[in-house]
Amino acid sequence: MDSVNILAPAKINWTLDILSVDERGYHLLDMLMQRITLYDTIKIKTGGEGINLKTNLKWLPVDERNTAFLSAKLFYEATGIDKGCEIFIKKVIPSGAGLAGGSADAAAVLKGLNSLYDYPLSDMELSDLALKIGADVPFMLKGGLYRAQGIGEKLTKLRAPKQIPLLLIMPKRQTASTKKVYTTYDEIGSKQKPETDKFLDALYNLNYENMRLFGGNVLTESANTVAPSIDDNIKRLQDAGAEFVSMTGSGSVVFGVFKSIEQAMEQRKNFNDCWSCICQTTPSGIRFKEEV
Repeated sequence: MDSVNILAPAKINWTLDILSVDERGYHLLDMLMQRITLYDTIKIKTGGEGINLKTNLKWLPVDERNTAFLSAKLFYEATGIDKGCEIFIKKVIPSGAGLAGGSADAAAVLKGLNSLYDYPLSDMELSDLALKIGADVPFMLKGGLYRAQGIGEKLTKLRAPKQIPLLLIMPKRQTASTKKVYTTYDEIGSKQKPETDKFLDALYNLNYENMRLFGGNVLTESANTVAPSIDDNIKRLQDAGAEFVSMTGSGSVVFGVFKSIEQAMEQRKNFNDCWSCICQTTPSGIRFKEEV
């Protein structure tokens, strides 16, 4: 086998809390992250010289500024394999959204290359490489629902809830810079504070009242300062009948939980001015084509 096709799913944050800042200046987190059925598609083919990366979006960088390229570079360095590859990414997950699309692509490239070269790296070695790329990347090697702590690298696998219908929305011309959102958080803090253990119990029981009571993302206020449409979109989803609404990551995607896909589809027509997506939570992670 000299090529693989991979589906790389996005994620949402059910909760995101910041506990402290360490001596390096890193924010120490406590959050619940869940994979969803929104995918980038990646094809990797071995051969040629060096790393040749292409995407369907002309404005995306195709060098080390792209996490997928960096993944391939680190993989070859770690394994000592003196070969090349071609990577094509069909981007569907929007950038600057809090959905970890870049991290999903990076993790998919690590897994794909490891498969193509008959698994020279263990799962632990892959995780170590993933952390060098970004704090979300170790989780993006996984599937389902995890509690992430530290800077995101301390992962605890949790029982994934049943598929939950979601409507995701984001302004078409406004994204949130992660760096700016965290800098703003350091300046203004947050009035909301999720209670992760209580939220998890509510999630398992789909107790929407307690999900609203114990959920939340401490970056929401700072993200709304950077991208002022976020509070408005939260209210719009609430007015549309979503049972629980929150922002994912550092924004600027806001998602709403609905009781059915049909209800989410019916409400989606109210968001024609936004990028929007209907999907579900999933217990799956990265999937190779033969598993699709």
